[in-house]
Amino acid sequence: RASIEGTTLSYDLVREHAQWSAPDIWVTGDGKRQGLSIVRRLHYFGFELEADVEPINGAIPDDLIEKARAALAGALVKDATRHGDQGVITRGVEMLDEWWRRSGGVLDAASSEAIRAQLQSQLTEVKSWQDFLRTRLSLEPARMVSAEERQTLEQLPGMVRVAGDAVAIQYGLERGSPVARLVLREGQARRLRPSEIPALDRPLRLVVHRGEGPAIEGSTIEELIKRLDALPKAGRRTGGQAGRRYASRRRRR
Repeated sequence: RASIEGTTLSYDLVREHAQWSAPDIWVTGDGKRQGLSIVRRLHYFGFELEADVEPINGAIPDDLIEKARAALAGALVKDATRHGDQGVITRGVEMLDEWWRRSGGVLDAASSEAIRAQLQSQLTEVKSWQDFLRTRLSLEPARMVSAEERQTLEQLPGMVRVAGDAVAIQYGLERGSPVARLVLREGQARRLRPSEIPALDRPLRLVVHRGEGPAIEGSTIEELIKRLDALPKAGRRTGGQAGRRYASRRRRR
């Protein structure tokens, strides 16, 4: 509203010519208050002026039933419902997501679209929130992905040993291409040896997180260590600040 009032148009005039969006369905609330709501948003040339949220008590309107089932499937994928089978669904989603990332994003059977479709197909009789809570749900990754594909993906190494510590290899995508990441503590990065890095079918990124700053990343051990060495020492910086504070307190005394 403040952005609008900064123009030559009054808020009341803008609201008069704004338009409501088509109704959507969201899963709202948490705990025992969780349920479905009809959400409409008021827009004016890219500005969202307000949102109207109307809880659904009882049956879902017939014209919104498919949107509601899609919203429920999406919430299940995000581990965002209090359904009794949510834990089973979440474990299945995590397994399928791991296979999808290991495949470099080409395993359609484990994609988020396939998972949502699988869940939504089990919600065809759901016509209310209570129906949803009563419906038994399942997600069986082994039935969605063939044994041959699973075996190929599971043969990819899942971890490396760095000076005796187990460090997980994280598979993912980078600008649409498959990559793997090894997220290390700085001490681990400095102890890492080339012989400890497994041969992979995709580029490996070595990553170190230092406090709240951006992660330091390198494609090789040498590149990562060079970038770490170029950073200011956290201890010196902290020590310098502490020393200045101590000296300032001494002067005030």
